[in-house]
Amino acid sequence: MASPLRVAVIGLGRAGNARVRDIPVVAPCTAGMEHITLAGFVSRRSLGQAESGAKQLSLDEVLSSSDGVNAVVIATENASHEQFIRQALVAKKHVCVDFPLVPDAATAKELLKLAKDNGVVLYEEDIAMLQDKYEAAKKLVNSKGKMIRAEVNMSVGGTAWLEDIASSGSPFHTSMDILHTMVDYFGDLTPLTCTVVTNDKGTQASGTLSSKEGGEVVININLVKERMRSKNWKYTFENGEIVDDKTEVEDLSEKNKALPKPLFMRDMLQFAQTVAGLRDHSHNEWLTIRCLEIADSLWAMSQK
Repeated sequence: MASPLRVAVIGLGRAGNARVRDIPVVAPCTAGMEHITLAGFVSRRSLGQAESGAKQLSLDEVLSSSDGVNAVVIATENASHEQFIRQALVAKKHVCVDFPLVPDAATAKELLKLAKDNGVVLYEEDIAMLQDKYEAAKKLVNSKGKMIRAEVNMSVGGTAWLEDIASSGSPFHTSMDILHTMVDYFGDLTPLTCTVVTNDKGTQASGTLSSKEGGEVVININLVKERMRSKNWKYTFENGEIVDDKTEVEDLSEKNKALPKPLFMRDMLQFAQTVAGLRDHSHNEWLTIRCLEIADSLWAMSQK
């Protein structure tokens, strides 16, 4: 049986609150998660306790292990990730952090080394890759042969810190899930061109990349002022077939029925398996670093 994993959640936004709410409910009745308990949460707001009844902790309490905390989930704005990760790793806590890990590859490499030096796990969340539809779409894409063009368009807004590129990273960093998907589907990519334009309507970013087989990948990201989120994609293959966001994919709900339904809990299960040494994390670490390197290169191209 796995050793107890006592978790504190840092940050009580949408993602943090979902974990605080679901860990006490889902973990006890899910195979492979029974050893996970919630110690509480850390928030800059003075709440005393969350709606779920979870208690508020200070960061010092979490780092000192006064309540047996040996893992933290960091669900804060991108700009504060590095500070919290570094403090937790030095205190020898396992860390799960919302993407992007940090807004640059060099810092990510340093932190992953720090984790290894301290004998703990540093793990980056991307719940999009844990969806049944994602798994089915990847299976479909892999069956189609050579990709000649892939285009992804996303518009997102209503979150002020997304506009703070200096602290939070470029649009390609804050939308890291797109790069994760493209590299996971089509293999390593080489950045070719990039433009980023900011005006009174927001920020428009467009990057072009190439796959090892010569396929073209185009990513368009539109950061707007109003609260919204939309995304569409289209993948064209050499045989003329097309897979897009309207394509029906295999229903994997029966195959994955043993997995927890809340996606953040699927992610927590995967994190726990990584901590317990039951899951090889090397590909995910490579994906984290490589996609940050790609985002760094795209941003640098846009600034020339």
